[in-house]
Amino acid sequence: MNIAVCDDNIVFLEEFVTGINKITDGVHQIFKFDNAEDLLRKIEDFSEDCIDLVITDIELSGCNGIEMAKILKEQHPRIQVIIVTNYTEYIQDAFSFEPIHYILKPIDYEKVKEALVRAEKAVEIGKRNTISITSKNKLVRIHCDEIKFVESYMRTILVHEIKCNTELYMKLDEFSSIVPPFFIRTHKSYLVNMNMIKTISNNRIELFSGEVVPVAKAKYSDVKKQVLKYLGEEI
Repeated sequence: MNIAVCDDNIVFLEEFVTGINKITDGVHQIFKFDNAEDLLRKIEDFSEDCIDLVITDIELSGCNGIEMAKILKEQHPRIQVIIVTNYTEYIQDAFSFEPIHYILKPIDYEKVKEALVRAEKAVEIGKRNTISITSKNKLVRIHCDEIKFVESYMRTILVHEIKCNTELYMKLDEFSSIVPPFFIRTHKSYLVNMNMIKTISNNRIELFSGEVVPVAKAKYSDVKKQVLKYLGEEI
């Protein structure tokens, strides 16, 4: 994995990275940051596939670790986050963005090893949810976890992602056949990521982003059943 480690205590940062390299035989590439702003800026500068995992302290100068992790999960859901802290009272706040693990200081490297194994599994799942498509002689890679919905018009489809929209010259039926099973066809012209759904009612779906996607009247009952079955709870 490519790992970003962030802590404003430079001595701890160096010791922690050395410890990670020791227990993993140096197999991971590690980038060190002493503040959240530089880490966020660097992720934007890197290629989209660069950082797999962020390990961050909570108490940082400026933007703290929890604020940074929330920004990361909103903008890059595929990036996994491990929280490191001295204080157990922060743990509840950390779970608001579902970190893959949290580690208390002083560091127990057995716990670190366990957290890294869990992160690797999550990263691998995320990579399996990445599709590669050739459109107009251009190779396009899309992270399915970051797709909100897809709409078709004329001979193209528009993939609405968290950070951008991608236009592809292909049919919606073709795109539907290559995405993971957490997508559902709500209309002849719309495909929706069920993980992005906030509410479903009155022949429409509202996403967490606030966007609204239509549900065909003939499909509404079946779509609602499938969404409830997938999410396992009432919306």
